[in-house]
Amino acid sequence: MSEPVPPQIELRRRIHLTRLIGEGGMGRVHDGFAPDLGHYVAVKILRAEYADDAEVRARFEEEVALLAQIDHPVRWHESMEKLVADGFDIFIEVGHGNVLSGLIKRLAGDATILSAGTPEDVEKCVQALSS
Repeated sequence: MSEPVPPQIELRRRIHLTRLIGEGGMGRVHDGFAPDLGHYVAVKILRAEYADDAEVRARFEEEVALLAQIDHPVRWHESMEKLVADGFDIFIEVGHGNVLSGLIKRLAGDATILSAGTPEDVEKCVQALSS
């Protein structure tokens, strides 16, 4: 994780990568900023050796499809209800604001809700989850 973070990468929009968040078997996840959206985003960059791997690409596309559902309130609500019913009791709202935290509080009043709107908040979440 010591390699420098590229200043920007051209995707479907211009994203300014600010720091490396993590690294795994499939690739790296960077914290970034999308100026046209005005908010922070996470960017997953697959390793070059997986670029032509159909199985890895299908898994990556599944992740994208799941993430696309987050902005659909009905699916989001159904997903949260399922997580609560399955016993999940810690939730992290990623991004600026606390609207989703309020909605989760209504669904599961005794749940632990953490907020990660800034890189510093992410560090606080990691510390809270480590203790």
